[in-house]
This record gives sequence, C-alpha cells and structure tokens, in this order.
Amino acid sequence: MITANKGKMLVNQRIGFRLKIAREAQFYTQAEMAKALGVSQGRYSMYETGQRTLDHEIAANFVKIVEIDFNFLFGGSPRSIANKQLKSRLRKAHALFRATVKFDPLVEADSED
Repeated sequence: MITANKGKMLVNQRIGFRLKIAREAQFYTQAEMAKALGVSQGRYSMYETGQRTLDHEIAANFVKIVEIDFNFLFGGSPRSIANKQLKSRLRKAHALFRATVKFDPLVEADSED
C-alpha cells in the first residue's frame, strides 16, 4: 500500500527526474540552473531528487528557460515539445536512464510497499 507521504515523494521524484533530463538536454549544470531560477544549488538539487516539492513559480520559470511545457514536466509526453532537437535529447536521456537504473520514476509504482 502506498501512503500519502510515499505517494507525494514518488510524484516529486517523477517531476525531479523530468527536471534533470530537461536541464541536461539543454546543457545546463545544476549550478547554472539554480542561478537562473534564483535559488541555491542545494535547493535546486532537492527538487531534482524529489526531496522538495516544486512550487509553481519555480516550475513556470524552469519551463521558460529550458523551452518545454508544463505538460511534459508534470507527466506528459515529449510529443508536446516543439523543438525537435530537444525532444530527441529528452528521449535519449530517458532511454539511457532506463538502461542504467532499476527504478523508473516515470512508470507507476507497484502497489507493494
């Protein structure tokens, strides 16, 4: 059974994963992205790892900087991204992640604890 806190953490991890692959697809370091968003690198890192819930203002600024839309950031398909090079880099990043990590935060979690 997934508790409310665990469910929130899984959602934060999924969003954090998408933050990371979108940032890397646009060749930003965490430090550069944190500076562009006006937050500390530590705080930004917590967004990417799912340790902190992404607030609306940061999300809005992030999607503008990396040229994606809210749909992708919050679980939508890369098909909604107009930039073909970015879309390709995002797909490659996700494929590489799936090949190297057992847990995929983009896939629904098992109902087991």
